[in-house]
Amino acid sequence: MALVTVTAGNTALATDLNQIVNHLQGASGSTDAWHFRVVASNNLLITLPEAAGAQKVSIRDSAPTEIWAVNSDGAVTQASSLTVTSGGVTVTAGGVTITAGGLTVSAGNVAIPGAQTVTLGGDVAFSRGAANRLDLGAGDALTIQASATGNTALSAYTTGDGEVRFLVYGSGDILWGSGAAAGDVQLGRGAANRLSLASGDSFRIDAGELQMGADIVLSRGGANMLLLATGDRLALGDGASFSTAGTNNITLLEGTAPSGTATDAGSIYVADVAGTTELRFVDSAGGVSNVT
Repeated sequence: MALVTVTAGNTALATDLNQIVNHLQGASGSTDAWHFRVVASNNLLITLPEAAGAQKVSIRDSAPTEIWAVNSDGAVTQASSLTVTSGGVTVTAGGVTITAGGLTVSAGNVAIPGAQTVTLGGDVAFSRGAANRLDLGAGDALTIQASATGNTALSAYTTGDGEVRFLVYGSGDILWGSGAAAGDVQLGRGAANRLSLASGDSFRIDAGELQMGADIVLSRGGANMLLLATGDRLALGDGASFSTAGTNNITLLEGTAPSGTATDAGSIYVADVAGTTELRFVDSAGGVSNVT
């Protein structure tokens, strides 16, 4: 039954007044719909008797259980998840605390301007560290879990790219590409204690050195020359062999091997230095044979 509209000359009955009382008090059995309508250019104001958070405006269900409230200090509490179906959520100051349920944004966005911090679980925090930069709090860590080893765990690309430039698989393998085509260089764990490039990939050092341990250094000594650092040695294990392509010549010291191809097992070329022993052989008994 709708509320009776009273006009001039009508007599207000007790039932009419009780309907109003029931609506305002929320008495059990009141089923009539009602609403507030604010005249244009006016505000709807609810004034609480203090400003320290002790009083609140509360909405309850029929249980009656509180499902939403805002206290006199401006703190809002909600019993279930907050769902935003359009527009967005903007936090300009203060913060949002979710003690249960969650925040669901099905359209729009969540905007946190300025240097605000989002804290999860009381110990993990992230914030805007600088322009276009997201920072984790000191001591925090980021863990990404992929559903399978061949699935993407993390990727990066540049605006306008058709393919990713950097990708980390769930297996830990890392893939790099140009952004214009599928990735073509892949690095991963080939076996226990081994780092491997994928078949067909290569590793290049344009400048600098390759160091093994704390003492062996390999570098580019000059055009077409691989150089071991002073004091380092090259050793072949039992059964190993050293071979060359083409002329079968091995050159010791700087120089150019004579033209032609050896027809036997091969040859060793040593640049001639007058008055010196260019080549020395040492046998297992320590005997030395010099070739000058």
